[in-house]
Amino acid sequence: MPDETAPVFTLRQTRAFTTRECLMLLSLWRRLRWPQGAGFAYSAARYLFYGFAGFLAFSILLAASRLADSWPSLTARLIFAALGFLACYVFAAWQQSRHAGNYYFESYKPGNLIRLDAYGLHESGDPPSVRYLWPAITTIHSTKSWLVVLMANNGALLLAKEAFDGQDVEAFCAELTHRWHAGCAAAKDSVA
Repeated sequence: MPDETAPVFTLRQTRAFTTRECLMLLSLWRRLRWPQGAGFAYSAARYLFYGFAGFLAFSILLAASRLADSWPSLTARLIFAALGFLACYVFAAWQQSRHAGNYYFESYKPGNLIRLDAYGLHESGDPPSVRYLWPAITTIHSTKSWLVVLMANNGALLLAKEAFDGQDVEAFCAELTHRWHAGCAAAKDSVA
């Protein structure tokens, strides 16, 4: 049973995360979530995609060079289509990497409150509040600059510690880790 008399620890976000902080947190989250990489199927599909794209580009160039004398307009259309596809692909990949996680990090605004209570971690702000119960948390990773709390459902609480100026973030992280271990032990005892 959780200790109802334990003090409530809180952090209030004082500023928005910078783009650099968002990218670093996403990178850290990926490394923690998939420590061995993305897996064989994803890697194979990625290499096959680029292999077939290269083969298609080579085939288009070969066809265009053979058709250049007999059908110059078809040659121009093939080359234009290939270059258009390449430009669109590069632009989309650039936009995706540039805006990766923006939908997630836009919810971290100054004034948001992160609180520890007897049952778990409670995040409140805009959008509405979210509660993470102790058994749902799988990993807590705290460094000098970052706090990453991984959930069983692939979710995460990602925080840049510098966005909580003037507060004892290290004490909060230590208490979070302590209560998480105690909460998980209590959950195992109640099941046994």
